[in-house]
Amino acid sequence: MGEIPGWIREQLQVEGWVVVESLESFDVHLGDRYADRAAALQKALAGDALLASRGKASLSRDLEGEFFIGKLRRSARPIESEGDERLLVYSLADSERHRMPTREGSSPDSSRLEPQETRTWTCPTCARAWEVLAVLGEFPADPSRCPDCGVPPSEFSPGQVVRVQRTRTRLGVVDSAVRAECLLPDGTVSDVGPFTGEYMVWHLSEAYGSRAPADPDFEQVVFSNLPQDPARRRGLASLIMAGTSADPDQIEALEPEEEGHLLGA
Repeated sequence: MGEIPGWIREQLQVEGWVVVESLESFDVHLGDRYADRAAALQKALAGDALLASRGKASLSRDLEGEFFIGKLRRSARPIESEGDERLLVYSLADSERHRMPTREGSSPDSSRLEPQETRTWTCPTCARAWEVLAVLGEFPADPSRCPDCGVPPSEFSPGQVVRVQRTRTRLGVVDSAVRAECLLPDGTVSDVGPFTGEYMVWHLSEAYGSRAPADPDFEQVVFSNLPQDPARRRGLASLIMAGTSADPDQIEALEPEEEGHLLGA
């Protein structure tokens, strides 16, 4: 396989807005494209959006609970792979999570105000109490902090290239520390709550419609072409890769020699 083209170091082309059931399993070959965010959200809430998820066509009215909308981006040109295969890379940027209206026909705004089960979490540093969603489970005692303290997990730095232990070891770009969802006084859910001790990490994925091969050599070439500047590296990774949260014990820093070879330092 030849060198990754220069477009991968810049931007991907916007192809439209889509509605998806899951960020991990959307299918770019299904679903409607919309010119703007408002149109996608309106169609989804009305139940008339054709979903691009899980390898099958369905309408948003079949959903229960939540859905996502996002700006679909695709590579400007195909990646030439081994043999005759040509790969297009797809990604969702500016993705947003929304809730479907209740079956009784209440509006989206009122459905957000429905009571949700919470638990009280107390910051171990400043002792401020937070009402976090009960489904999040317990936070690790030591690395968890609240935003008021300004002490999120700091073992890894944003933009750092690391290995992420999942079903197999993959390279990844560390993003920001993950925050929990909590209930605000007006009853709406916000993700500006306590830090959970986890990190957001961007990594190549065979989802997102790309069918990119899970080939270590391919992955090494892509990561070696990412920008050197950590902020630009994070920005580009958020467009062409899948994001997931990871505990610190699932993340491994690269050895200095390997990092230097990969990043050309």
